[in-house]
Amino acid sequence: MQVMKANTEDILFSIVIATYNRANFIERAIDSVLGQTYSNWELIVIDDGSQDDTNGKVLSYQDSRIKYQYQDNKGRSEARNLGIELSTGQYISFLDDDDYLLSEYLQVFYTEISNRNFTVAAFMCDQREINKQGKTIEAQKKEFNENNSAKFILKYANNIQPLCISKEILNEEKFDSKYEIGEDFHLLFRIALKYPIYYFPKTLCVYVNHDSMTMERELKDSLYMTNPYNRLDVINYFFEKHKDLLDKNNVTTLLSNKYNKIAYFYASQAIKTKHISYGLKIIDSIKWGGNKILLIYYKLSIYARALIYSIAK
Repeated sequence: MQVMKANTEDILFSIVIATYNRANFIERAIDSVLGQTYSNWELIVIDDGSQDDTNGKVLSYQDSRIKYQYQDNKGRSEARNLGIELSTGQYISFLDDDDYLLSEYLQVFYTEISNRNFTVAAFMCDQREINKQGKTIEAQKKEFNENNSAKFILKYANNIQPLCISKEILNEEKFDSKYEIGEDFHLLFRIALKYPIYYFPKTLCVYVNHDSMTMERELKDSLYMTNPYNRLDVINYFFEKHKDLLDKNNVTTLLSNKYNKIAYFYASQAIKTKHISYGLKIIDSIKWGGNKILLIYYKLSIYARALIYSIAK
């Protein structure tokens, strides 16, 4: 593997890993950064109060580009924001501690960013996914229109890992720590409403599914029923704070559809777990600005199942 040598004219990337009790995963993530063919980077690992051997795993690396910072447990968003604050790179990527990068990740981003004259923007690649059975799922084909970044992010962005973002943007737009779930989308969609996003169809990173992921814990422990800031609150923020930008970017209907789909999913989970009143409350919050046929289906489906479960109960 040929490594591109860094020089003073090269762009510096900062990669931020926020981690919490993931000593069993963190080495794979760090090794994937060390394996980059582009060498002018720094890796900032923010340990968000881990109680396992995360500290020992990270500090065992003897590369001066790897920086470790411990903080008391404050949540993933606060950890990532600290990583932004400590970073010195012109562009920042976020790598989850259970995922990893392919070796050409930074080299290709460098090429794409330089082709755009190092503009203040976010750049996005593709990622492949590995499911819990170990099967590889390649990225879907995407239709990209750089004149509507918001629509693209709304349709295709599931997490922040495939993006490399100008630090100038992240100095203005941080992770909102009150959102414990869906904070990636909250940041990305805010960026997309205000800044350009450039996509290139190259698979450069890997998203790994496993039983201790946020979504798995969310469903297993019914976190969406006790967490006051869930995925629906994240989306509702935009209707309350940025309705003008939604209309300007022509994404109001699409965002309503996303909200309704998620509301239906969580209402279904609530009904299945016999939390009928909560399920009805969720489905009653859906947005009438979305697809009306789907909306009516969602409501009728939940009402019918709620009635059946109530009778059975």
